[in-house]
Amino acid sequence: MYVDNANLCSEEGWAVFEAHRRFPPDARPPHITECSTPQELETYLKRAGFSEIQIRTEGLFVRVWGHKPQGNVQ
Repeated sequence: MYVDNANLCSEEGWAVFEAHRRFPPDARPPHITECSTPQELETYLKRAGFSEIQIRTEGLFVRVWGHKPQGNVQ
């Protein structure tokens, strides 16, 4: 599985969050960028049974990916 979101721990990612929070909840576009922390995404993958989890942060983005062993369905 591969996930990339705006990194809330970076200045660029925080700026995206600040810009998006100005939208009223009922006026937010459905395609709005998700903002996350590296720790949040790592936790999701771990709790979903993924292993070999890799995390990369660079500027605006946090990228996380991992492998789910065959037969590990949660």
